[in-house]
Parts: sequence; C-alpha cells; structure tokens
Amino acid sequence: MAEFCDDGVSGTTFDRPGFNQLIQAVENGLINLILVKDLSRLGRDYIQTGQYTEVYFPAKNVRFIAVNDEVDSDQPLNDLAPFRNVVNEMVARDTSRKIRSSFQTKMREGAFIGNFAPYGYQKDKHDKNHLVIDPNTAPIVHRIFEMAAFGCSSANIAKSLNEQKISSPAVYRCQKYPHLKLANYTQKKAWSASTIRKILKNPVYRGHSAQGKSVKSSFKNRHVSALPMQEWIIVENTHEAVVEQELFDLANEGAKQRQCVKKDSFVNSFSKIAVCADCHHGMSTIGSMPHVILACGSYKSHGKSICSNHFIDYNDLMQCTREVLKRYALLDEAEKQEVFAEIKEELSPSKHENERIDELNHILDTLYLDYYAGTLSAQRFEQLKEHYEAEKSQLDSLRQTVDDTVDFEKIYRDIIRFDELSPQLLSAFFESIEISQGSDENHEKQQQIVFHPRFKIKP
Repeated sequence: MAEFCDDGVSGTTFDRPGFNQLIQAVENGLINLILVKDLSRLGRDYIQTGQYTEVYFPAKNVRFIAVNDEVDSDQPLNDLAPFRNVVNEMVARDTSRKIRSSFQTKMREGAFIGNFAPYGYQKDKHDKNHLVIDPNTAPIVHRIFEMAAFGCSSANIAKSLNEQKISSPAVYRCQKYPHLKLANYTQKKAWSASTIRKILKNPVYRGHSAQGKSVKSSFKNRHVSALPMQEWIIVENTHEAVVEQELFDLANEGAKQRQCVKKDSFVNSFSKIAVCADCHHGMSTIGSMPHVILACGSYKSHGKSICSNHFIDYNDLMQCTREVLKRYALLDEAEKQEVFAEIKEELSPSKHENERIDELNHILDTLYLDYYAGTLSAQRFEQLKEHYEAEKSQLDSLRQTVDDTVDFEKIYRDIIRFDELSPQLLSAFFESIEISQGSDENHEKQQQIVFHPRFKIKP
C-alpha cells in the first residue's frame, strides 16, 4: 500500500508531483487499485479526469474507487461520474474567479499582493501588503536611474553593474531567501538590458503601486500573457519613492531619445571624418543628445585589448571644428573663390546620386498608384512612403547645398556662424580629424585634436 498526496497544488492541473508518482507506479505495474475520497481528489478538469477513469485505468487493469461519490470501476452503474466531474470543474472555475476578483480589489486599494517585493524594496514587517525601501538595493536602483538620465544605454548600465559584481535581482532574491534555488534562475544570473529597461519603466519606484501586469489564459493552465502598461492597475502614492519625479522623467526621456537615435533622427556630422589617432578606426557615437560622446570604434567593439577609448564630447568637438573653420575669414577674395570652387566640386552629387533621385521619384509615384488601386495597405504605404521620402530629402538637401555654393558670400557667412555643421560640409573641408587619447592632469582634461583640411588655411 502507498499514499500519494499533492498539498498546495490545484486539481485543475495534472502536472502534480504526487499524481506523477502515482502514474509512474501504474506504468511499472505496482498498482491495481486506486482509492480516493471523491472524484475531485483525482482532478478538477472533467475531460482529463474522464480520460483517466474511463480509458487509462481500465486499460491498465487498475480498479478505481471514489468513496463519497460511490464510484467503483468494477461496478456497472457509474453513469453520474461524468456529471460530477463537470460540477467539480465548475467549482474550480468559480473559486478561481472569486480569488481573482479578491486580488483585483486589493490591487485597486493599493495593497501589494506579490510573493516577492520588487528589487529596491522589501515587505513591511508589520504589514505584508505594504512596501518599504530596502537599504541594500535602493541605492543601486537610484544609480540606474541616474546613469540613464545622463545618457547611458540599458546595455551599458547592465555591463557596468556586472563588472562591479553587483547581484542581479534574481540572484539577490535567492541570497535573501535561501529556500529558493539559484539553478532555477540560470538565465537571470547576470544583469541584462531588458532588466534595466523594466526597472526604468516601473512606476513602483515613483512610490506608485503597479500590479496586474499579466493574465492567465485559463484557470486550467499556467500560461501567462503580459498586458500593455495602460491595462495595469496603478495606484499612486502607496509607498515611499526611490527616485524623484524629475529623475524618473529624465531617465525615461533619455531612453526615448536613444530610440530616436536608432531611427536616424540624430546625424553624426563627424561620421567617416573623425578617426582614432592611434588605430585610425572611425570614431563611433555613444549616448544620445545632448550627451553624445565619440569613442574609438575599435574600443567600442572589442574593448581595451585593441585600443583605448579616446572619449571626446561631441559638442566640444563641434565647437573646436567651428573655431578652425573661422580661420577662413582671413582668406583674401581670390583665395576664397578658389576654395569655394573646390568645395563645390567636392559636394557635387555623383551621377549615381542623381540617378537615385530620379529612381526615388518613380518609386514614390508607383506607391501612390498601388495604394489607390488597393494593392497596398494604408499602413504599408505610409511605412514605404516615409522611408523613400527620407532618402530623397537627404539627397535633395545635398543638391541644395551645392546650389547654395554659387552664393560665395552666403557660404562664407555660414562657415563663420554655423551652429550645426553638416556631414557634407565637413567632408568638403576636411580629409580627416584625428582624436588622440585624453589625459587628466590636475583634474583638467587635455586632449589633442589634429585637423587635416583639404585646403590650405592661413595660420
């Protein structure tokens, strides 16, 4: 005789430790009789319960008895058993609905009902439904928001925390609750960009309760679907905030700006012009405006094993470049005319670029025809139209820049007071700009920048 028990596991699922042991014993031929108090003890899914009692157990020559329901597979009169299984499932469904309703009521009242407090918080010892700041992890959360506000990407923040060997939320939870197995968090041991993004978006760090972020597809299974943020249950000012509103907004605004950078809203004017003075690899951007810096591309891709960082503030380099260009003010009229002629030749669109403009005009005409003919959806039409118009606008801008060089006085004035120098104009003036590794002497950064102009400039 053996006893199999599943404490604390819902009967709506058959993936239960005790039940799995029972089935294994049946498969091994060790059991010929199964005795339960009633049918609900076997399970509350009427389809699977019926499958076991009507098909599986008889096929294995196992007698099944449910005492209170007077069900005995050796007796011919078991007609009510299927109906009892349906009722048992309905009871489970109703119970699940009531529990969910109770939880939602608590969430709307601002009570925290999670098993574990969010990273940066801990449960109040006097009220398990109230959050208080965790002094061990709250400073780390605050630092994450500060780094994001200053333009650090989620990936770089995660990298920094991992390098400092700071425990990730999953690891910290296992350290705090020894009964949890770290092996269950194999994929979550290290900090990741997605973990950082979740922290930055979570209103809980502003002192607001944010729950109801997911929903089960059915009370019968454990499949959980994430809900969009507008469907979360958010109650304001339920506990002490880790970050102030201004910092929270700055950090999330920085994330939006970085997304814009990926969508090419920011144009690096020094692309293919600014290079590392040591390895001569192109300088690459890090961060988002107004906190963009340039770094050696080799260092960014491969680390310090290849080259050093060569960090330089984008705006500082722009200002230095503007000062260099102002030297053209010292040229006499003949020299200016010669330089402008060379600039116009440098900037002139190639035959290929002119052909591409004509091709884009034809593509846009075709898109409109396909859209009005109904062969192209409105959404797809807008996506393609935006893409091709952006490319055409860039080429048209280049052509316009060339046309403007005809007005020598205008281009001369632009050189002197340019607020933002375009990539085309910088490329016309400079073959390259070499950036050396900076040094910090007396708490003041010193860095050498070497400009290689295409034209001679008076000293």
